[in-house]
Amino acid sequence: MSEFIGFKFSISVNSVDMSSHVTSMKNTHSQEIKEWLASNPTGTSAQRHRLPGVQDMKLDVTYKDDLAASGAGSVHNTHRALMGNTGFTVTWCYNGAINAPSTTNPVYSMTAILSEVPLGGAVNEVMEASYSYMLASGAVTVTTA
Repeated sequence: MSEFIGFKFSISVNSVDMSSHVTSMKNTHSQEIKEWLASNPTGTSAQRHRLPGVQDMKLDVTYKDDLAASGAGSVHNTHRALMGNTGFTVTWCYNGAINAPSTTNPVYSMTAILSEVPLGGAVNEVMEASYSYMLASGAVTVTTA
């Protein structure tokens, strides 16, 4: 059994490298299921039918928030500027640098949108901000070489 410990997460949001702030990252690939019931002409009950529908992608990332109003790689400033944007590029990987794709370090990329920009945290704790990047249009690309 192969095992993997994530410690080299890399992410670029709208061409801004946010990697040094990442504390967790989870990619969810989902698919709608279309369902209907149809009569069974040879039986006495209806039959259930399911077909795969449209696929979707969401990337959840938690950052240590810096609340900086400006500066390269500012978590808050970068994300606040993207609210209302109809699409921006998010590129990420789990095992190295974005510019070094390989079979052991696949690099993912999508056109994404944000639905919210969180702000706040517990008193006397390091502030974190969790963002959900949702696929805006098109498909997710995966590069391995």
